[in-house]
Amino acid sequence: MTASIDTTDPKKLMQHYAVWQAFNKKVYTKTLTSEHIIMNGNEKHIETVMKIESNKDTDSVHVVAPFNPVYKKCIFLEKDGRKYILPSKYKQLLPLNVKIGYECYLKKTDPTVHVFIEEPSIAKITPERTMSFKTVLQVFNPMTVSNPKVLTFLKMLEFASSYKGVKCCVCGNPASMKNSCGTIFRYILNNIVRIGKPTLAKLETLFYYNQKVYPDEMTSLTPANVREVESFFLTISDDSPDFTKHSMATKKDMNNINATNLSCIFTYNRVQDLNNDAQFFDDIWQNVGAFRSRFPQLLLPESIIMEELPKLNQRQANKVMELNYDPLRTLCKNIVYYVNHMDEEMHGWERGKLKISSTRHRTNLQGVLDVLDVASDTQEEYDDWLQFVNNCVTGYKAMVYKREKGGTLE
Repeated sequence: MTASIDTTDPKKLMQHYAVWQAFNKKVYTKTLTSEHIIMNGNEKHIETVMKIESNKDTDSVHVVAPFNPVYKKCIFLEKDGRKYILPSKYKQLLPLNVKIGYECYLKKTDPTVHVFIEEPSIAKITPERTMSFKTVLQVFNPMTVSNPKVLTFLKMLEFASSYKGVKCCVCGNPASMKNSCGTIFRYILNNIVRIGKPTLAKLETLFYYNQKVYPDEMTSLTPANVREVESFFLTISDDSPDFTKHSMATKKDMNNINATNLSCIFTYNRVQDLNNDAQFFDDIWQNVGAFRSRFPQLLLPESIIMEELPKLNQRQANKVMELNYDPLRTLCKNIVYYVNHMDEEMHGWERGKLKISSTRHRTNLQGVLDVLDVASDTQEEYDDWLQFVNNCVTGYKAMVYKREKGGTLE
């Protein structure tokens, strides 16, 4: 017998990916996002297109109008089998909807129908502050876990890496929910992607059009593939404000990627959770010392999910979402507010208790330190969170030392 779900409890529904996916489809059903970009985002200069005009006398016949002048550099997108042409000047507005557009052919010999976007409309959730930040943290993804502090930290990490550029590694046991909050944030913000077995060209495109990327399945890459992307990760995490793409674009300003606000987070399992033949994350890098010098590595305390959620089909997920659309939308408005205004909510607590000496590490975790400040009502509470971070850093070093040296790091 299928387990039932309480469709009236907003607290419970926040846990279901399927419900958030349904919410995303409702809010962004016609929306184009950076995930719909094709051809690696490479631009093409389009001079003219053949505009298609519907024949008013019949429903099936289309008349191709004379060549329509465009003379714009454009990128191409595809969603649900429909192809779009977007002038490059609008690419930074993604996600967006088509406000004014028309169907066209690129040339007589190509029957592929595109929609040329003359004018887009921005498709983003309007920020609104109706909850305190602590309330948002409680309402968002309220799973029951054995160590609630770990889940709260993972929630704050998601806010931090959406508000400011964060580069770090998060290591934990398989059931620690280290990817859960990011999955839900992706459905809300539409500027977060998870990429499995990334290539250099794909990484450069994703980081150009998105604020946050989760590279996945890194230990499945071949040594040659790792060498191809290793320098990329070292570059985006070394405090440089921008860097040049290796796969050169046709437009000069697309050759440079602004790295200031980019977030890159690696999530993976602990040494003791791997199979005998599995490779640990640190082992894939040719220059692991350079990688560790840039990416602070955090080992989460043990935490496991304490509840089992029923699986929802699409119809059930849509029903739950529709019944609770207002609380979902309210939560999202508050999430977007805090992502956009986190710096205005800070208390300015002292950070002397942080025991991370590396300037790069402190810089790459600055967004996290800011969010921990917002979530803390007192200096003592903030110091406790700083100690949590300290323990995560030293815990990782102890795990690696024990593995490499066979002893214990004092």
